[in-house]
Amino acid sequence: MLTLTTGDHLRMLMDNVVKGIPLGQSVVGKLSQDIVAASSNPSVLVEILPKELLEWKLQMLKSASAYSNSHLHATKAEVLLLCSGRDQLFPSEEEGERLCHALPNCEIRRWY
Repeated sequence: MLTLTTGDHLRMLMDNVVKGIPLGQSVVGKLSQDIVAASSNPSVLVEILPKELLEWKLQMLKSASAYSNSHLHATKAEVLLLCSGRDQLFPSEEEGERLCHALPNCEIRRWY
């Protein structure tokens, strides 16, 4: 059973791991739901993650993006892009359009 030391699922999980208490499937499921919910709201991520980590991740994303974009023309496989009109973290539709124009053999599907 999780201890209610902080009310924060991640902290409760870590507290129980340190104490050697086995984790149940419901605990892992609840933590997964919390992570998904937090990741869909950038302002929550800013509160949870250290500023340095976010800056490093953004720099890595920028670097990887530049590399990937410079190699899109070389893609020979058929590509199916799935784009959401309700994506709150990334501009999925706009990025899908951009990629579809950059990739030689691409089809785009949207859902809302």
